[in-house]
Amino acid sequence: VGIDLARRSRAVHFPQVLTEADIQEVQAYHRLVSKSGNPLEMNPQNEQHHLKCCTFLHGPTAPEGGLLGRSPRVLAKLLRAAVQAKEKGNWGSGSMDSVEHSEPCAQVRAPLAEIDVRRLSIRVVEFWEYEPGG
Repeated sequence: VGIDLARRSRAVHFPQVLTEADIQEVQAYHRLVSKSGNPLEMNPQNEQHHLKCCTFLHGPTAPEGGLLGRSPRVLAKLLRAAVQAKEKGNWGSGSMDSVEHSEPCAQVRAPLAEIDVRRLSIRVVEFWEYEPGG
């Protein structure tokens, strides 16, 4: 999906899609991954990040098969939310009203018009930590 098209689409918010227990499970796994290596070695892009750090919770080096192996239920909730977001955000219809447009009736192609999100799998799981100003 092109960034301009994504910016023109409507955001969809799912409060409490994950329970407090789900969040604690993800945080516990993040701590496990963090103990297994240096974040700069595990993700060299962290050197260029300012006041933020990205830890990958997936891949062949992730302990216990990554977050997918450790917490498949949590990732299933996120995939269900993705399916619902496509419908709620009107991201899958042939065209949609643009959030930012110069013409009152401007239409833009829906960002996920050709994608069946039910067939997607999770390829990347990132845990981001931000410091003030990041």
